Amino acid sequence: NNAQSMKQLHNVQTSHGLLESGTTMWRIFLSMVNVTEEKATERLPSKQLAFYDLMLTVWAEENLSTGTNDDDDDDTTFYLQDSSNGIQPGTLLRGSRYVSNDSLLFDCEFIKSTVLVLEETEEASVGILLNHPMGAGVECLEEKDPLPLRYGGPIEVPEWRHGSSFEDGDDDDDEDDDDEMYEGFLDYQSGASSDSIMYAEVELDLDDDYDDDDDDDEDSPFIWLHRDAALGSRGPSKGGGTQLGSSDIWIIPENDAISALKSGFLCQEDTMVFSGVCIWEKGDDLGQVGGGLREQVDVMKSFEIVNPMDDDHDVMELVWDILSEKQDVLVKETFDDNIKATMEAWSVCMMDKVTSQAAVENDGKLIAREGLSDAALRAWLGANLLGDPLGTYVEVRNDQRQELSEQ
Repeated sequence: NNAQSMKQLHNVQTSHGLLESGTTMWRIFLSMVNVTEEKATERLPSKQLAFYDLMLTVWAEENLSTGTNDDDDDDTTFYLQDSSNGIQPGTLLRGSRYVSNDSLLFDCEFIKSTVLVLEETEEASVGILLNHPMGAGVECLEEKDPLPLRYGGPIEVPEWRHGSSFEDGDDDDDEDDDDEMYEGFLDYQSGASSDSIMYAEVELDLDDDYDDDDDDDEDSPFIWLHRDAALGSRGPSKGGGTQLGSSDIWIIPENDAISALKSGFLCQEDTMVFSGVCIWEKGDDLGQVGGGLREQVDVMKSFEIVNPMDDDHDVMELVWDILSEKQDVLVKETFDDNIKATMEAWSVCMMDKVTSQAAVENDGKLIAREGLSDAALRAWLGANLLGDPLGTYVEVRNDQRQELSEQ
């Protein structure tokens, strides 16, 4: 309503004023030590400095404003749609075009993301990020290039499989949660150039009895997916994997995947391998609708459920084709092409309706906001997956900066 909008505007103006006061103090301190602002920021290109300035403004809006009264939002639950039935194993989601301040600050990996749901239970929604290759490859066949290892999410795969991610921990361990969540992919992070790629070699003796290797699959740090319908039709008992809902994607044990690849029943182009998963926990005290992906879709508007068919095209098939053909192990030389493919895969997951009427009316501001969020994604990938934060160039164009400053 209008009163709520005025309150939000007041909070934004307050945070901007406090930020400007802090910046003025910083300039005073610089003058006291005889350092010019240009000298203090000379390491950063001007457009990259503009990116940091805008992200600082976002931080200020989230941390320096006086906040809003939660009681004003009590009635919003009556107007929420229920997307529960659309969130099932095999469902494809994409990150929303408009990215909130919270996502810009804390969840940049979900910007322009494509997410595949693996599991939907009363306890949690479990999904996997599809479009973020890491600086490592999985060497399956000697005559083939390694498969790029993909960042599926911050929770280690064995932790999810054994259910330990849902167990209550001691309060004393809370401050270490972030380190534990990201441990799974840091082990496979490569150097910053193509001559330092790390390969996670998966060795398999084809004469082994695979029934005895079930524990090895349970402890594997990877998740394997394939899209070969002929192999999938065999079912899990005969090495075909388990179909994800009604989709044409199967999750397959590691030993079965390697066996199928080495025997020629499965092509590398129809295979993807991931480190980590995403888990959105559920509970009566979580959010407005009990957490899970429904909270992300219906309340926070962070994700959109993708229509599986678009003009008679299988959208998941299009996404898979783009990612498998245009993405490679993440190094400096492949960084830009990988990001382009990430954006392309996201863009083919178009919705049947526009995001909102406001998005159309304020398209210039939305595009400017999109420019900032794209830059934030690039910065996150450079810092967390490429491992080269200082060498990753990030910029926001002057026209985008002007639009954002007027919001």
